[in-house]
Amino acid sequence: MLEKLYDEVAYVLKVSKLLKEDRGVEIVLQGRGELLGYVKNKVKDMGIKILSREEVAKSLNEADALLLPLKDFKRPYLGISSKLYEYQAVGKPIICCAEGQPTEYIGITNSGVIIKPGNHKSLTEAITKLKMNSKLMKVLGENGRKTVEKEVSIEAIGLKIMEIFEKLRRTS
Repeated sequence: MLEKLYDEVAYVLKVSKLLKEDRGVEIVLQGRGELLGYVKNKVKDMGIKILSREEVAKSLNEADALLLPLKDFKRPYLGISSKLYEYQAVGKPIICCAEGQPTEYIGITNSGVIIKPGNHKSLTEAITKLKMNSKLMKVLGENGRKTVEKEVSIEAIGLKIMEIFEKLRRTS
């Protein structure tokens, strides 16, 4: 299982190096997962940053687009990462490398670009497409932000829960 995770990280690092050298794109990684040691060893000479959770909010706001590379399980992904909602909340377009529910959600909300996981050529093209089209980036980011505000903010969820309780109260 860890070997497959290494492959997923390796393709993002490969794209990062290519884009930084070729097009001046910087990819910033966040987190402290089980692959942190592996990633640190791989990125020493590549100029890629690894963020702590404390640095994430600032970095998300500074980014042009946000990458959600999920593992390729060889079957559709059945959940939605909370990171996806964080990305939408800051109003940035998302590059979703997955299959299944995350891609369906990105499609429905029109808040990002969808590519198959593990395809470094498609990832490079998606990043370049967004970099060259600031209007598209703005529209996708705004769509995500509006979705979070309307559907999954604390206020929106609270109102939905209150509606459910009210319906239950009326039926009992």
